[in-house]
Amino acid sequence: MSVLISAVTMASVERIPRLLGLLGDKLDIALSIVAFTVPGVTLGAQLASRVASHIPQHVLERRLCVQFILVAARTLGEVIL
Repeated sequence: MSVLISAVTMASVERIPRLLGLLGDKLDIALSIVAFTVPGVTLGAQLASRVASHIPQHVLERRLCVQFILVAARTLGEVIL
């Protein structure tokens, strides 16, 4: 499964130059998104299954909920402030 995710990630990277050509002046934003997304997806796909197999399901669910709440709070904080 992780090989499939990596292959899909690399296939999407191939389309990035076309996307960047359409963006024009928003090139910095697109490059920033690509710079964080590609390594994050690749590493996450490889490591998540190994980590998840060693941690109980209920612990994973709680940590994920807390993480989503923190990300949402930070995003709202940046929008409001």
